Amino acid sequence: MERSSNIVGICIARLHESASSLIQSLCSDLKAAGMRSLVFQGFSDFQDHDDFDIGERALFRFIPYHKLSALILFTATIKDASLLEAIVQQAKMHDTPVITVENAMDGCFCLAYDTLTPLSHIVEHIFEHHGCKRVAFMSGFQNHAISDARLDVYRKALERHGIPYDESLVQYGEFWEDPTVKALDALFRSNQGKPPIEAIICANDAMAMTVVLELKKMNIHVPDDILVTGFDGIVSERFFSPRLTTAFCDNATISGALVDLILQLQSQPDLQPYTITIPYQPVIAQSCGCHPVENPDASKMLIDLSRELNSLRFFHRQVHNGTILLLDEQRAPEQLEDAVRSTNWGICWYQTSLVLFRNTLEGLGLYPEQVECGKNAYEFCRWTNEAFTPSKQPFSSKELLPDLELAFQHAPSQAILVTALHVQSTVLGYFVIGFEPPGDSYQHHTLDYGRLLDYQMSLAHSLNTLIQRRSLLAINAELERLYVRDPMTGLFNRRGFFQRLNYYLSQSTAGSHLFIAAIDMDGLKYINDTFGHSEGDLAIIALSDLITNLAPPNSAVARFGGDEFMIAAVLSQDELVHAQSFPMRMAQGVDEINRKSEKPYCIAASCGIEWTLYTDETDIDAMIRSADDKLYVDKARHKCLRKSRRKP
Repeated sequence: MERSSNIVGICIARLHESASSLIQSLCSDLKAAGMRSLVFQGFSDFQDHDDFDIGERALFRFIPYHKLSALILFTATIKDASLLEAIVQQAKMHDTPVITVENAMDGCFCLAYDTLTPLSHIVEHIFEHHGCKRVAFMSGFQNHAISDARLDVYRKALERHGIPYDESLVQYGEFWEDPTVKALDALFRSNQGKPPIEAIICANDAMAMTVVLELKKMNIHVPDDILVTGFDGIVSERFFSPRLTTAFCDNATISGALVDLILQLQSQPDLQPYTITIPYQPVIAQSCGCHPVENPDASKMLIDLSRELNSLRFFHRQVHNGTILLLDEQRAPEQLEDAVRSTNWGICWYQTSLVLFRNTLEGLGLYPEQVECGKNAYEFCRWTNEAFTPSKQPFSSKELLPDLELAFQHAPSQAILVTALHVQSTVLGYFVIGFEPPGDSYQHHTLDYGRLLDYQMSLAHSLNTLIQRRSLLAINAELERLYVRDPMTGLFNRRGFFQRLNYYLSQSTAGSHLFIAAIDMDGLKYINDTFGHSEGDLAIIALSDLITNLAPPNSAVARFGGDEFMIAAVLSQDELVHAQSFPMRMAQGVDEINRKSEKPYCIAASCGIEWTLYTDETDIDAMIRSADDKLYVDKARHKCLRKSRRKP
């Protein structure tokens, strides 16, 4: 499918914790504007940089930039600057405009939030309307940009009202519950023997709700005994009593602004990046003793919660039963597709496709037909209302599916979700899900992101267990060795080389570089004719050992023919030194072999190298041909050394 003018990419993380109502509003508004949503959703915020984050990071290399009219990047949810930069870089290479939400990035349109003005309004309300003088502030993290900016609003308000700044009245709750409990305890311990605290201004709602609950345990009631305010307007605040004085940004306002900007980009392709600022709206409510706000019906809340818990119990039972079914040791690999399809596990969808990579299928004992590099994704199974049998034909993961248009046709919401299927850092494949974005409350016909996470982790671990089980069988290991290895050198043969290269490409991330080296031994015929083929074999083995030692980490190293070798590696920007220094290290290594050798001949070799930033449009065959061309140029330069000569 060529670039479409009505598919909008959306990159966001941790929808199971927040922002689901915003995505619902955005997808709905895009549909109303005649556009479709392609959501890339990570289950991590990418700030830990652990193995799970590495696996989740692979999600964003599936983005089909060439199909998108625009890409919306929720930068505040993806807490890895290098990952964000890599996504933006790839988008620019494909001339895909990027809209960042919250945090500005070079060369991108930006939808920013004005949070400080409404926070100032709330702080002034506490000082002016309520006449408070001794006001504490529950900040987020120390030395954190957002925390510092919000704390500065509080300090400026103190200054305007002629109140000295008291460091003991500022504590750091780190934006979540447990640290807030400790911070509140420290606040009251430091205030012993001093005038009572009249109000606590919190830098977000999560801390404010924690403060209210902890104060209640201390028999201090809000707002009768002390005033409390929050900020950010999270969904759970709507079910809290007393309702917080807070500030929020309306989802309809955000999504409407994003859709308007995309429509503007479609009509003005040469539009230069600029920033739209949307202000938060302050809400003066019960927690500061002001306007009463209607609380939700408690009875309905309890009934809805009970229904959801019962449904969740059934879902977990399905997960357990499905795991047992998948791990049945009597099942042949060919029966696995039906087993996976039968374990629906309570996830709701319009159409869902499970795509697995070639290395995953081979690990499960399935060996699809080998094809050219770059096409290593296979639609393993599909859940849909219509009978469907995957063609099992390979395709590029940058296409997501061979028939992505059909997936959109099956989704009345015109929204598709893409998630990575992985076990820690090992990526098995991905899901493409036509889904109905959920709203503020649970609905059985919509997709629950938390359940999706449980489902995918269970499925990934089941598939990985099957893979590990097979890997323990010695006979399969031996068959694999014979299938992909050169028996004399132990290097990959041509088949193994492309298989391993496909694997590394499937594990690559945005911003990776592909490195190719072609090596040819000079003078092998002279050694064979003069000293015998056994000596020629020893010379080949010596050179293969050298090449293996010089190859970058995680390389595919192969012997293509009698004296032909090939190296392929996927490198980060920092690892490109391997590409740049390879010819020099190769020459030095050959010299060292000859210096230490007691053979009556010298070994000589020529090489050619290529490297480039890897994208879905990289022509790997052309790179190999170019490396071969450079190899023959190197041979010409070494013409005087091509003939092996006896040592004196």
